[in-house]
Amino acid sequence: CWIDNPSTVFGDQKVAAGEDVFNSGAFENAAARFKHLAERIASPHRVRFRALLAELYHAWAGLDLEHLPERIDDIKAMLRDHRVGLDHVRVDQLGHQLTFLHSLAHEERRDALLLCFYLLGKHYSALGRRDFAALLFYRTAEGVMTDHLERSYDNFKSRPTNFEALNVDMDKLASDYRGNCEQIFPHSGAAELPGALGFMSSAVLLYCLPEDKLLREAHIRDVKALTRLHQLSEIRNRSILAHGFQPVTAERLRELENLALRLLSALWRLHHPEDDLQARIHQLTFIKLGEAD
Repeated sequence: CWIDNPSTVFGDQKVAAGEDVFNSGAFENAAARFKHLAERIASPHRVRFRALLAELYHAWAGLDLEHLPERIDDIKAMLRDHRVGLDHVRVDQLGHQLTFLHSLAHEERRDALLLCFYLLGKHYSALGRRDFAALLFYRTAEGVMTDHLERSYDNFKSRPTNFEALNVDMDKLASDYRGNCEQIFPHSGAAELPGALGFMSSAVLLYCLPEDKLLREAHIRDVKALTRLHQLSEIRNRSILAHGFQPVTAERLRELENLALRLLSALWRLHHPEDDLQARIHQLTFIKLGEAD
C-alpha cells in the first residue's frame, strides 16, 4: 500500500516557509508563494486562505482602499470553511480586522484612517522602513489635531479655515497666535492666522484655545512643549521622503511614534471614551501565521 508523501498532500514545509515570509511583512511575496503552492498540493484549502490573507494585508499595508472591499469579501467567504487552519483566537481577531477595514473602505471615517496610519507606522517601523513610518506617524499626529478641531467646533473647517466658527474673539486669537509663533519660531517673522491648517499651525491654534482639552490630554501644556513638538515635526520634514535628505534614526522615530500615540490616545479619550484604544490596536495588529495553528 503506497502512501502519498505528506508534502504533496498538505505541503507542510513549503507552507511553513511561506508563513515565515508572511510574518516578515512581505505580503505580496507570500501571496505569490501560497498561490503557487495551492496549485500543486492535494489539500489546498489552508494555503488558498493564506494567499487571500496575504493579499488582504498587502492591500491594507499599501492603503489600497479601492481593492480592499474585494479582498474583504474573499476572506469572509473562506472563513466559513473550517479548514483554513487558524485557531479561534486569530479567527476572532481577523473578524475585528474585517469590520475595521470595511469601515475604512466604505464609511470614510477619518478616525479609522488615523488609527490605520498609526498601525501602519508601527508595521513599517518593525520592518526597518523608518522613513515610511515617520511619514505615517507624522500624518497621524497632524490628522488627530485637525480632526479634533472639526469635531469639536461646529462648522469649523481646516481647509480652508473659517476661524469665525470657533466663536472666540478674533483679535485676541490672532494676537495670541502671533505671540506664540514668535516664541516657537523666533526667526520666522510675524505669523498670521493661516488659510489652511497643517501640523504646527494646528498645534498653535489649539494652544490658543484655553478651553480645549486635546493638547493637555496629550501632555502638551506649555510653549516649551510646543517647541519640542516643532522639533519632532522636523524629523519628518527633513527626512528623505519629505523635504530633506536626512535619514530617520531609530531613536527619533520612537519619539515621533510616542507623540502620535499620545495624540491619538487623547483623541480617543475625548471622542470615543467607550472604546479601549490599546485593545483596538492589539486587535488590528497583523496576525502571525504558524506556531499555534
